[in-house]
Amino acid sequence: MVFKAVSFTQLMPYRPKQNIQYAKTPTLNLYTEVNGKYKMTEWGWRSKLEMESPSASKHIQISQYKPYLDENLPLPPWKDIASVPDAISDYLYALHEYAAEKILQEFGPSFSRKCFRYCLTVPAMWSDKAKDVMRRAAIRAKLITEADHPERLTLVSEPEAAALYCKRTCKQYDLEDGDRFLICDAGGGTVDLIVYDIHLSSEGQHLSEVTKGHGASCGSMFIDMNFRNLLIQKFGRHWAKFPKGIVPRLIETFAYQLKPHFDGVEDQYLALPRSDCFDHLEDPGAIGIDGGYMRLKASELKETVFEPVVVKVLKLIQEQLAAAKDCTAIFMVGGFGASNYLLDRVKQEFCGMVKTIAVPYKPEVAVVCGAVYVGLNPKMVTARVSRRCYGVSVFKKFQEGVDPIALKIYRVEGERCKDRFSVFVKKDQKVQVDECVTRFYQVIKQNSYDTGACAIRIYAINGHPPRYTTGLPELAEILLPGPFNSSDPVSHTVSVKTKMYFGLNEIKAVASIQGKEYSTALRFEDGDSYTRPQDGGDYASTSGTMDTASFANLIIEVQMMNISRLSQHDQALCTYVSQAWNRIFNPALWKNVEGRSKCVYTVGGGYHEWTDSFMQCARNGALKNSGLHIESIHLETDLIYMDSFWSARCTAGLKEVVYGLRDKSFGCFELGDLGAEALIEHAATLEVFRLKGDFVSGSKPINCLLCALSNLEELFIECDRMEYHGGGLEAKEIVKTEWVCTNLEVFCCEINGILRPEIMRKIAGEPASSYTKKGTPEEILELQRQAYAKLGLLTKLTHLTLGFLYNNFTLRGRRIRTDDRRQYDCLAMSLESGLDLLKDLKNLESVEFYYSEIGLNNPAEQEWVAEN
Repeated sequence: MVFKAVSFTQLMPYRPKQNIQYAKTPTLNLYTEVNGKYKMTEWGWRSKLEMESPSASKHIQISQYKPYLDENLPLPPWKDIASVPDAISDYLYALHEYAAEKILQEFGPSFSRKCFRYCLTVPAMWSDKAKDVMRRAAIRAKLITEADHPERLTLVSEPEAAALYCKRTCKQYDLEDGDRFLICDAGGGTVDLIVYDIHLSSEGQHLSEVTKGHGASCGSMFIDMNFRNLLIQKFGRHWAKFPKGIVPRLIETFAYQLKPHFDGVEDQYLALPRSDCFDHLEDPGAIGIDGGYMRLKASELKETVFEPVVVKVLKLIQEQLAAAKDCTAIFMVGGFGASNYLLDRVKQEFCGMVKTIAVPYKPEVAVVCGAVYVGLNPKMVTARVSRRCYGVSVFKKFQEGVDPIALKIYRVEGERCKDRFSVFVKKDQKVQVDECVTRFYQVIKQNSYDTGACAIRIYAINGHPPRYTTGLPELAEILLPGPFNSSDPVSHTVSVKTKMYFGLNEIKAVASIQGKEYSTALRFEDGDSYTRPQDGGDYASTSGTMDTASFANLIIEVQMMNISRLSQHDQALCTYVSQAWNRIFNPALWKNVEGRSKCVYTVGGGYHEWTDSFMQCARNGALKNSGLHIESIHLETDLIYMDSFWSARCTAGLKEVVYGLRDKSFGCFELGDLGAEALIEHAATLEVFRLKGDFVSGSKPINCLLCALSNLEELFIECDRMEYHGGGLEAKEIVKTEWVCTNLEVFCCEINGILRPEIMRKIAGEPASSYTKKGTPEEILELQRQAYAKLGLLTKLTHLTLGFLYNNFTLRGRRIRTDDRRQYDCLAMSLESGLDLLKDLKNLESVEFYYSEIGLNNPAEQEWVAEN
């Protein structure tokens, strides 16, 4: 169980309906249906007691939602009645109202809430996005308002707050200038660690981070989970028939009465609640039940309940000590930090490395009391270690042979490489609290219509600085208005001063242009909705704060577009509707987005004059990293730069891709190797892939998919244009590779690249052989049999189509005659060529061979097909 607390220089002596002497209240929300909507009616201990009352069935209680902000923790989808951010804000609101009431009672009517300053503690391993969720929850909970100064609410890492508490309460350990100590904040859900230096200044002792804080979700709630599994194992099939509250009550008794004092040596005796359910056990004595108690052997508690969690904590401590070196002390804080067993294990492991290993007074309130010290003196910690590498995207001089051609652009100042990463702070770099990193950039007018409007995009990565920002998720951006007037000449230059502040617990950035300052507009991938993907492909949407009628609020790229067909209002509206795509450059292509709740995207349009702009945004990677979990993509346009599109839209969980080219339309781009690689890397779950074959760059991309996508059930590559041959599979290529798509049920694709010597006629005035690969008749027959043998391994096939009817398209300026619309380099449908090798495909329901020159028209083949 996870707990929360409030502190304001003294602990509150009373808590509502608390029947256990513990300094904190459990994180429990009780919801009751009121007028068709669920509303939180109780919290903390009151929630717990209400769920133990006869009216429990009228309520829904939720808990353990804080772990859902840990993006690295594998958890099932959140499916409760309130979203995670809403649950947090509901709880914060109730906790704040109660605490504020007590504080105002203490200080009298002359003291108001406007005097409050807040400090919320967060786990060290939380991302910037998770911290932003907490800040937004605090605003919804009415702790602060949007208009308040940002420093009225401070977010501080839990181990940092605990470190300040230990500095104040552990003076008996005589820590001196230069000493280092490790804080292990072991709570209910997470364990956070960090190492600090003590240093003296004219203002007294201060702390400086030695290592970046880190941690893991391995708190005491996981010990409770292990204990629950142990009880279920002991009770066997009977536990499912126990009254609803029996097992939770046993876990609670263990958590409060046995767990803190367990030392790994003495057996424990768990008091059983009064209930006749235990009378139905076949042999209660066999599981230690006697006289209203259950005996729990110390050995089984160690092995199955405590040790699986404790070893993870020990590993975290070992990593911190190895990174810091020469630690003088380890202080164990938090509710779990007070565990006798955990303390003993830490001493066993590290007593030879560290002089002092201790638990301070009241370790369970170390974090909340330390938060008060942070509020009183935010600069007590003078330096912190950057958790990530931060930088912005800029143009730099293009370097031939180093930078990719795709990133090369031509500007008035010369050839430039876009998407270059400009570093502000590197990961693990120590930065002072008051330190400001400043960079100067230039905005250069490119043409007479250029206003210079731009955006400074900020990126954060967990690693070394990359060369390019392409594909990186944006952490934040600063929108800058255009500084140029129509009278300014081309090449006119304006300087932009960008400052970032890293020494605080939250990143701040400010850009100055022409004497005006613009601050960050944080935009995280999931906004303030942290519900994880659920069954059916639902996803967390971006917070909808955009004014759909305001053109000025649109991203710079949309504002700079000159689209005569759409008004500014329409562009704004299209962008709002399509905001889940994250970066919208071409509203017309996206205005037909449908089915957001189903996560099936249909992209329509055929505006050829906008091809270049859409190509550009695709090549930029502008469609990437929207944080969606899309299951199906349907495309209805031929204006897609295929490789960039797949690289952009591939996402874990993608199951279906359907490319439905309209008739009488002319495509411009191809699916090549990069697109296939993206599908393989990011969309290994792909089950259905339908595509026009003349938009495939050769045989390799398709063959790669068949060699990598084991879940693929349908491959439908329709080849309908003779002039682009190569949209199918090359026989010589597939016989050399190993397909893993054993689940394939539908295979519709040409297998070509085979000379058919029996076809002597001409195609569009040229010999058919000029389109095909060379080889002797014997080699050709063997190649065909090998290709059929490959198909024969797909034992789940229900539909097989080899070859397609060519549509009546223009070929080199001439109409293709009806007689010419036949295949000439694909498999022959004859027994001699290997048709008999398909005899083991027992599930086949339909077989289609379009316009075969030889094979199924012969009596022998017709008889074989009828029999098989």
